[in-house]
Amino acid sequence: MDLHQLPALNALRAFEAAARHESFSRAADEPFVMHGAVSHQIRGLEAELGVSLFARDGKRVRLTDCGRQYAAEVRAALVALAESTRRVRSTDRDRRLIVSTIPSFSARWLTPRIGNFIVKHSEIDLELLTTGTLIDFNQDDVDMALRFGYGKYSGLHAEKLLDEIFFPACSPDFNGGKLPREPRDLTTLPLLRSDDELWRPWLDAAGLTDFPEPKRRVLYEDSLNLLQAVINGQGIALVRRSLRWRKF
Repeated sequence: MDLHQLPALNALRAFEAAARHESFSRAADEPFVMHGAVSHQIRGLEAELGVSLFARDGKRVRLTDCGRQYAAEVRAALVALAESTRRVRSTDRDRRLIVSTIPSFSARWLTPRIGNFIVKHSEIDLELLTTGTLIDFNQDDVDMALRFGYGKYSGLHAEKLLDEIFFPACSPDFNGGKLPREPRDLTTLPLLRSDDELWRPWLDAAGLTDFPEPKRRVLYEDSLNLLQAVINGQGIALVRRSLRWRKF
């Protein structure tokens, strides 16, 4: 057999999805199929094979007899290829535990505890991925993700790791050592911001419902940079208990 005569794998995957759904638009929703390319790839595949795989009636498509037979054979071949790939990968992948979490939580809470886990589970190769991007378990090669939230995620199993507490923090030398004594004192001082810690819930809980959410000065994307700014005396920030530095 001359393997050079095989059609492109992407075209076969697009055809298999379109054949399974008998719809080009639904096939485009498959994670491995390029959006907007299904019709183009299938026309190219038909031209390469010299046969019509689909009968087209306006926007509706249906498999021809030849297309139906070819779809069954392509599907069987792709399933066999996927299974062979899984077996090859399993020798290494089965030992790996891939955990995704945000950088600040990894550095301040998770990393200091990794040593005990490695000692107890030396058979596991742990891989930490630090990102603030949400994980799609259907596409991303990740086993579990650690995120701050309420734990109500449709289609996912969630377990609470810890309760979190927010509190304002600043350097002892901030404002010349004249530190706030009550919540309203904060309204005249620079409040540092980040994407992770929003002041609004804390201000409401402290009775400062008339004080707006801070929207000026620097916005820190990562909590580690926010904490460093606090240590450097740049202002007051909301700090997570799990991320607190020893001097707090």
